[in-house]
Amino acid sequence: MRKTTHSARNALVGYALLSIVMTWPAIRNLTTAIPGDGFDGWQNYWNQWWIKEALLNRHTLFFFTDILYPPTGVSLIFHTLNYFNGLWTLPLQLNFGPTVAYNAVVFFHFVFSGFGVYLLARYTLSQLKITGPRGEWAAFTAGLIFTFSPFHMAHLLGHMQVLSLTWPPFYILWLLKTLNGWRIQLANDPTASLNKKDLALSGLFLALVTTIDWYQTLYMLLFTALALAWTLWRAWRDAPATWQTLLKPVLGLAAMGLAFGLIFAPLLIPMVAEAATADYMRPDFSETVVLSADLLAFFTPSELHPWWGKSVAAIYQTFTTTTSERLIFAGFIPLGLGLVAGWYYAKTRLGQFWLLFTGAFFTLALGPYLHILGRIVTIGKTPLPLPYLFLYKLVPFIGISRSLSRFALMVMIGLGVLAAMGLARFRPKIQWLLTGLILIEFLVIPFPMSPVDTPAFFNTLAAEPDDYTIACLPMNWDRPAPLLYQTVHKKALLTAYTSRNNPLDQSRRTPVFQQWRALDDDIINTDLAAVAPTIFTDFNLKYVVLDYYQMPPGPEREQTEYWVAQVFGDTPPAFQDNRLTVYRAPHTDTPRPYLQLGAGWGKLTHPAGQPARAMQQADLRLRHAGDAPLQLTIETAAPLSPASLAVSVDGRPLQPAFSANESGARFTLPAQTETIRLTAALPLTITGLLLTGP
Repeated sequence: MRKTTHSARNALVGYALLSIVMTWPAIRNLTTAIPGDGFDGWQNYWNQWWIKEALLNRHTLFFFTDILYPPTGVSLIFHTLNYFNGLWTLPLQLNFGPTVAYNAVVFFHFVFSGFGVYLLARYTLSQLKITGPRGEWAAFTAGLIFTFSPFHMAHLLGHMQVLSLTWPPFYILWLLKTLNGWRIQLANDPTASLNKKDLALSGLFLALVTTIDWYQTLYMLLFTALALAWTLWRAWRDAPATWQTLLKPVLGLAAMGLAFGLIFAPLLIPMVAEAATADYMRPDFSETVVLSADLLAFFTPSELHPWWGKSVAAIYQTFTTTTSERLIFAGFIPLGLGLVAGWYYAKTRLGQFWLLFTGAFFTLALGPYLHILGRIVTIGKTPLPLPYLFLYKLVPFIGISRSLSRFALMVMIGLGVLAAMGLARFRPKIQWLLTGLILIEFLVIPFPMSPVDTPAFFNTLAAEPDDYTIACLPMNWDRPAPLLYQTVHKKALLTAYTSRNNPLDQSRRTPVFQQWRALDDDIINTDLAAVAPTIFTDFNLKYVVLDYYQMPPGPEREQTEYWVAQVFGDTPPAFQDNRLTVYRAPHTDTPRPYLQLGAGWGKLTHPAGQPARAMQQADLRLRHAGDAPLQLTIETAAPLSPASLAVSVDGRPLQPAFSANESGARFTLPAQTETIRLTAALPLTITGLLLTGP
């Protein structure tokens, strides 16, 4: 026991030292920068800050926030909060700040991810009666393969929820201990049950997995089904056991699953309800195809490698997604060691299981169709289907996950164990050489770093006691940098960068903000300068900030400045330097009526050069209607007759009937109107909505 503890301690020290080397220069920037490309990392930086802010300052739970997308706020149940990290680093945030806390998460998971696979490999090798220095070194190398794999290093670019890989190997280890212990005991005791302690630890690690990432929970559930089926099949072949006996592990794992479901019910119930009734969190199937792994990606050396990364860049450019998703190189040495394991152990139970496990998840990572060099392989004109396509069609809600290349997480666990089995066949000197070559294959030094750079202007806002909203431009697509700034100023952000689109986002429905989002006009025709003070008042907007570091010179900057000028005209900025231009948003005590888009409107398009949205049944919201009737003119792309469009106001059919002509319709809205519903007999393309006085 003492020797085992000493070996485990040595392994931890080894992973800690190697983590410093393999992530260099992160250790030198603990207080000033985070590893990564300065994109998704700021979202996860904000995640940790928000958990502290919600719990300690706002005294609320962190699964909803009203400081993003005001005035409605946004649910964070589908957001990648990875709240385990936010919770355990609270003392670090309070004492050393969010940057140190972020970097602590990085080193924690690089060390303990490797340690988890080390324990898993050591358990596997002990079943093969491989112990002593050869077995220890082989197990240590298994953890090294997993935690320093290009897959792990790629997600260090900013995906904290993916780089946090500690708990999956621990769950897999204790689940296998639970099932293997039952199967071995079954040989002597037909009434054998699962070991309750091991089962409880499996449940604990599954819960910890879930506090990091629901993707990882999905992987664990798929692994559970695979491991349970394998165990039942082996037990039936070896005994053969009765169905009553085989039912015991099923019931045991079902009990664990029930406990898991009860613990996470406050999250699972609203998630299931939302997924069943809305599709904003479910990506289009085409995204699933694009974000699948390319077959050659597993065998193409890392594009981040300091020596030969540039030589493989052209190959990586053929893959269909970004570096963090496409970089899943398994390593030639680990693959070779896996083949050695297959050669020696393919006829053993353990060899068969690990080959099956690794192969199954390798296949799932390839997605619904086989890609080679970015192209879908076809038979004739039909894409070659893969097993994930059938899971997609059969398993409820599996379509919520989109980044299928992340199944490589499980591939690298399996390959790490297989490589340990193969490496244990060699003498120590050969083992050391091969381990060194693996580290060279996986090298990414120096790793990109992103300084924590917040403009000084936001520090001045932090000193202002009142609560208000800030619009950070450009906002034609959501960027994470404003989330970093919010950790300093703590004011609400009009728009934000969350893991799923916010269906309550009012900025996409409201004039002025629509133009700033689309950098073009929308179908609501209005005088932007005249209505802006009312809108700014409704949204409690105080500052409009143009961040020129986020929009270099070019069309994006020019269009952003143009649409801001439509509101502010010649008004001088409240603040300006070489990075920011800040306008103070005007407010008003005499609001003007304006329209907002509601549900049912299609995406903004520009046929024939003019803005248009398709609809068949769609809602409008009338803000500040007042006590006098108003007129609404609807312009359509095709001729419109009175019979083709029905209108209701606040749930009542509009009376009297509106007048219509070839270019659209005009009708009178009663005083105090709030909601207008348009229902077309056939789909219509609306090109304009104009609100005027009576």
